[in-house]
Order: sequence, then C-alpha cells, then structure tokens
Amino acid sequence: MNRKELNDMKARLAEKVEKASDMEVLTGALLALPPGQVKKLLTDETVLAVLRKYGFTE
Repeated sequence: MNRKELNDMKARLAEKVEKASDMEVLTGALLALPPGQVKKLLTDETVLAVLRKYGFTE
C-alpha cells in the first residue's frame, strides 16, 4: 500500500468516525427527551441541515 492509498484510507476512516460520533450525540439527545418532544427537535430545518452535511440535497 502506497502513501496516497494510506492517506485516503485514513481520511475515509476519519469521516466514518465523525459520522458515528454525530449519531451518538443525536441518539443521546433523543433518548434524553421526555415523551412527545422528538417532534419539536426534528424540525425540517434541523433534519435538512444534517442531510446536507452528508451530501444529500433537497
């Protein structure tokens, strides 16, 4: 494996770690909410911002 391939693999791994960390934060926040509050947290604006971060478009 050459240096470029190794750097590419490190970058992909770092991206996966960031996504996993984001999901842990979201999951923790959702579990801490009282019943009925998820709807207030997951507004269109919030959800679209998260989707855009990972390359999804409207």
